[in-house]
Amino acid sequence: MPGRTSPPPTPQAPREQTYDAGYALIYACSTNDITAATNLMAGGANPNLSGTDDRTALTWAAFYGNVQLIDALVSHGADVNMRGKNGRTPLIMATKIGNRPAVIALLRRGAAVNLMDTEGKTALTWAVESGDEETEEILRAQGAQ
Repeated sequence: MPGRTSPPPTPQAPREQTYDAGYALIYACSTNDITAATNLMAGGANPNLSGTDDRTALTWAAFYGNVQLIDALVSHGADVNMRGKNGRTPLIMATKIGNRPAVIALLRRGAAVNLMDTEGKTALTWAVESGDEETEEILRAQGAQ
């Protein structure tokens, strides 16, 4: 139509440093590299970004049972109850693989004990099914049902 102009194209937002650093943080945690992870968090990396497999930096720290890394991530804002692949929280992941130090660290940092994954299993369910009586006792002491 005469006199009408097309709206200007929407500019592409530049990728923020925290976005790129967030993925680098996931990688650092997936390789259990606390030095790199600490440096990335100091630079503003987002600790709640999920990777392509839906795992967060905290999920990887829980996988490795790296208590120092778990504490650092939570101190920088990582959500201890963020769900990843299959609806699993870091606590469920740590319990499922039998990583008791991570279970204790996550509980100390406020992880919810009664959240369920997409299979309807809680951390306690995973502990019972695996025969991990010590972790089962720890979870029950924190109110797991």
